[in-house]
Amino acid sequence: MPSPKLRRQIHYGKLSVAERKLMRGARAGILVDLHVGGSEPDVAQGATWGAERTVRASVLAELLTSQWAHENGRLRAVRLRGARITGRLDLEAAELYCPLLLRDCY
Repeated sequence: MPSPKLRRQIHYGKLSVAERKLMRGARAGILVDLHVGGSEPDVAQGATWGAERTVRASVLAELLTSQWAHENGRLRAVRLRGARITGRLDLEAAELYCPLLLRDCY
């Protein structure tokens, strides 16, 4: 049971469209594919990917390591493909609340 002193760091209204898709997908454990187009994503071009494919590393870290899941329903898995992750994703020595899969991400 989460401590009543814990504050939710993720504010749903401040999330991008891509981050909201990620939240919905994590609850169901489904792959959230942000890649557009018929061919495989060219990860080398990831720096040019737009906001529709951008997820902040801080949102990912908070989702994976915080009590957010306890307050908003169990997360089955975070599975993300074709995203541009901005910022530093530091999960060293972190306890993850669900599995993580990053595929074809920049």
